[in-house]
Amino acid sequence: MIPKLKISIQTIKNTFTLFKHFVIKRNPWFKKVILAHLLRHTFITNLFTNGFSAEEIIFYTGHKSPEILRQTYISKWHNYYYELYQDKINNKTKKAAKIEQK
Repeated sequence: MIPKLKISIQTIKNTFTLFKHFVIKRNPWFKKVILAHLLRHTFITNLFTNGFSAEEIIFYTGHKSPEILRQTYISKWHNYYYELYQDKINNKTKKAAKIEQK
């Protein structure tokens, strides 16, 4: 696991501003507003779809529980991702039950 990074809020704001300028410079036709929350949502969804566990995503994003992560970022309208998420949770529960039985 990659260690948690210690980054100041100002560094995050500066990086986000640079990113917005980069996108607009490279894609002048791009007219949508780039919001930090949209980037966070995309980042979390990409972590999940690339196989990161709920625990790893929680570690990197500072969420307190898998339920908040699911409700907020793994949207129910993305049925495929939602089902994958449920399968991961169910598999972890089954594995934990098997370990407890030993």
